[in-house]
Amino acid sequence: MNTLLMTGLLVGLCALPVRAEESASAEYGGGVRYVDLDIKGSKGQVQEYNGKQYFVGEGDLWLNNQGAKGLIDLDFNDIGSGEENGSVHVDLGDWFKASAKLDRMTHRQNMTDFGIIVNGQFVKIPTALSKQLFGADTNMLYKRTESEINLAVFDSQNSARWLSLQYWSVYKKGSAPNGLYTGGILYFAEASVDNTTNEIALGVGHDVTADGAMSLDLIRREFKDESVIVKFNPATANQAFRPSLPRTEMTAAEMRFRYNASKDLAFTGALTGRQRENLFNQYRFNAAVAAFNAAYKATDKLSLTARLYGRVFEVDENKTFINVVSNNPPANTHQLDKMTAKGDFALSYRPVKPVLLKAGYKVEVTHRRDAPAEIFGAAVYSDGTYVYAGQNANSVATDDVKHTFNAGMKADLPLDIEVDADYKKMKTNRAAFVNMPTQGDEASLTVNVPLPGHLELYAMALYLKEHNAIELTNYHLTRNAYRTGLDWEAENRVFVGADASYETTRRTSNGWFGATNALVNPALTGFEHVGGMYNRQNNTTTGLHARVNLPKGFVVKANGSYTWSTVATPLDMQPRTDPGQFLGDITPGDVRIARGGAALEFTPAKYKHLTARASYRVDDWVDKYDSNNSGRASVTQVGVSAKF
Repeated sequence: MNTLLMTGLLVGLCALPVRAEESASAEYGGGVRYVDLDIKGSKGQVQEYNGKQYFVGEGDLWLNNQGAKGLIDLDFNDIGSGEENGSVHVDLGDWFKASAKLDRMTHRQNMTDFGIIVNGQFVKIPTALSKQLFGADTNMLYKRTESEINLAVFDSQNSARWLSLQYWSVYKKGSAPNGLYTGGILYFAEASVDNTTNEIALGVGHDVTADGAMSLDLIRREFKDESVIVKFNPATANQAFRPSLPRTEMTAAEMRFRYNASKDLAFTGALTGRQRENLFNQYRFNAAVAAFNAAYKATDKLSLTARLYGRVFEVDENKTFINVVSNNPPANTHQLDKMTAKGDFALSYRPVKPVLLKAGYKVEVTHRRDAPAEIFGAAVYSDGTYVYAGQNANSVATDDVKHTFNAGMKADLPLDIEVDADYKKMKTNRAAFVNMPTQGDEASLTVNVPLPGHLELYAMALYLKEHNAIELTNYHLTRNAYRTGLDWEAENRVFVGADASYETTRRTSNGWFGATNALVNPALTGFEHVGGMYNRQNNTTTGLHARVNLPKGFVVKANGSYTWSTVATPLDMQPRTDPGQFLGDITPGDVRIARGGAALEFTPAKYKHLTARASYRVDDWVDKYDSNNSGRASVTQVGVSAKF
């Protein structure tokens, strides 16, 4: 229904009377392509988030016509691919604007197998996204269609006075995997996806003074889920793999204002309130936001900005709320409510034209009511660690205050060298969650250097360190990232470049393994403590790209890259209860990704408006631990486009 409505609107907007005149500028064109997709092995990783169906042919269409009486702009892309998107924009002088957008995508569920290292061997662990359970050829897809209509009428004598109407909708249809844990057994099934979100907004704007204006928007949103419920009977009761999502309704009001106190001082701000109701249990989520911004240009060299922000949300429980997170929660417990206040202050100063200095300070104060806490009981671990009841808790902070300081510099040095340096420090009295940092430092440096022989060098380095030294986690993180690139140009005909990057991340924390952690290892039946357990990730990428403008209107393009990504959480654990099992790694990963592509374009000298193009691209994904995750996808395209 939404697709038909949007298609009709797009055609209708195209028919609005925006006539081309002698003084008008008009451009229109289109293109058609033959497309062939070939996939070998797993579709999951190599085509992740790419659900294009490649139905042999696809095309584009665009039109732009602008004259004294108005403008019409039309743009349709990838028609026939399953990933179509189109938009129309119409202006009739200074009094009417209309636009419409239709965007479709097909999401392919990434079916991936996971595993651990036991006794030196890779052992698969079933999950809801496992090809072991659904089959290697599983291809679960759902299509997402987003549509939008905007209409606005303006006072031709004062653009601050206007009325607007907006309709926005998202429709999802297809299937996705889902799991249900019942009776000590984890069941899996293909679940239906079929839901719609509709929103309509009315807006009005008006000037308040000669230098100020304000606007008000009223918004109404509705969510419906009409997915088919898959049920089964595990010899006990008929249960749903994935119940339908509850229907919700949202009502909101947003007020914005701006005021230019002088040519050097400007204020903006907003007040927003919204309520979302769950029609299944009548819970209501209430939120209010206030924002105020000020920008002041003190001198030609010094600028100051201030941003104040506050947000409050709370949940009205009209039915009994069961706290499943906290151990032995109070009788009058509620869902978490939260209040946040932020202040962000920044300055920029240019002492001399080539140098820009930046500095800033940000403070964030948060209060949470009924913050949950999971209190751990007493236990003796295999390494002799004893934890008494209540000593450790996985709790959410009730109050925390976070401070962030930053400073930076951008400079244009002699010989056209550009330098950009930044430093940021974060400190908070306590983290919102136990696995978040309380202190952190981040520094980066970027340099661009023109070299002789039409060469240009780019280099970047980043260092990040953060930690939270509480007893439960003793969390630390260190990240180092480096990127560099070299580009060469010859006579505006040949362009060649190479780039490389390396990033390494190491997280350290205490590891606590309970008696029945079946997803880690069914044989791990004792209490295990690993002090200083760490996770490391390394990513290395190299790439090449080139473009050559040949005689007779030919252009050749090529690019390629190779990525090597590894991840590991090594352990040295041999449970007392089962000395025959040795757990070596709980997140093993070693992936190599090769990508390459080439294209040939031809634009005849006598027909500059025509361009023919042929291209080939291949992506190759190799999982060194599990070949079932490996795959290769190649796309061949041949097409022609015209512009008039």
